[in-house]
Amino acid sequence: MTTTTRQLAEVADHVNELQKRILEVVFEPAARKRLRLFTAREAARWIGLSVPRLRDVCEQENLVPQEQRRMSSRGGLLLSAAQIGDIRRHMAKSSPRSMRYRPGRHTGETCQVIASMIFKGGTGKT
Repeated sequence: MTTTTRQLAEVADHVNELQKRILEVVFEPAARKRLRLFTAREAARWIGLSVPRLRDVCEQENLVPQEQRRMSSRGGLLLSAAQIGDIRRHMAKSSPRSMRYRPGRHTGETCQVIASMIFKGGTGKT
């Protein structure tokens, strides 16, 4: 082996080792996927409230305790999916229009089955 070939082989070995280390760090065996946090605007839209009303409900009812509050870099409230669910449940209990805040199937309702078919046409060459 020439010197250049040997040097290239060493560089290739170093690159392979570096790739393995990067993969171990990025794809750590104990790593878990986590759902991202949602902004107050997103949460308000999904729940069916205005952003100021959402903030008021969170503060007045202490639905998001101070120690669990997370803020974005701009100072906006960030909510987890579990916290959004808690707010929905609270609004459903305290509001006469509970169906608005708790969409979905409720106790006693049967499962609805919706079927659809797509008829794919030909190319129409004649």
